[in-house]
Amino acid sequence: MLHNPSEFFGFPPTNKSDIANKIRREYRCPFLDIICTKQSRLLHYTLGVCSVWHQSSPHIVCPQRFYFEGHELVKDIAKLFLKKKTVCLVPEVRLAGFGNVDWVAFTQGDNGAVQDFCGIETVANDTTQTGQLVRAIEDFLKKGRLRRRYNFGLNTYNAVKLSFTQIMNKGQVFESWKKRYIWILQDTLFANMLERFGLELKEGLRKHYIVFVTVKLQHNKNTDLYEVQQDKIYCTSIRQLAKAYKRESLLPIDDFVKAIERRAQQGILS
Repeated sequence: MLHNPSEFFGFPPTNKSDIANKIRREYRCPFLDIICTKQSRLLHYTLGVCSVWHQSSPHIVCPQRFYFEGHELVKDIAKLFLKKKTVCLVPEVRLAGFGNVDWVAFTQGDNGAVQDFCGIETVANDTTQTGQLVRAIEDFLKKGRLRRRYNFGLNTYNAVKLSFTQIMNKGQVFESWKKRYIWILQDTLFANMLERFGLELKEGLRKHYIVFVTVKLQHNKNTDLYEVQQDKIYCTSIRQLAKAYKRESLLPIDDFVKAIERRAQQGILS
């Protein structure tokens, strides 16, 4: 089973086209047309890993991966919910007390005033043991080959936990305004969120203001490129999401005491 990077600087390792090689030499992100922003102190150049193989699927590990073709995906989703053929898009809008919103899409009236808007966030998975990804890109750029397996990990729990907290905090504001608050994420990450929190969300457009739009990362054999494709839409409310924090069955105290005792057998700090 493959467990290595599925994209370097926007291209699969198998893609040896002239444009792929040029972008790799320049350490560029082809989606934003800038130098890749992923850094590692172990490299004098940028890391360039967009997605990785894990459990038989490619997983997006860089949020820039959603911003292809001039942010086409973000704009198309905004047009769907704002019900307009043309929308304006601005990044990193401050939501006082809650941090920034990745993107705000809005429509304007004849006088230029904001008519309607929605907030949009993108989230990618997290990796651990980045040194293994450094080894992978060095193997590829210097030797022209990859091992089938590198011992990096995915910190999916961290990605889900941080995202869920943001959804609850910022989502209540958008819901009070009766404005859509949209999260774009890969289907694999969304499935983990549903399972982890025991969420039961129905697919389809609904009147709720909290929205999840899932995407798939599909390989195109003709171009030897991975394509981000919009997949499904789920709508919910803050009230429904809050139920995820109220578990029907909680861990018995005796089980936790046993866990303390097992850990204590490995050493106690006095």
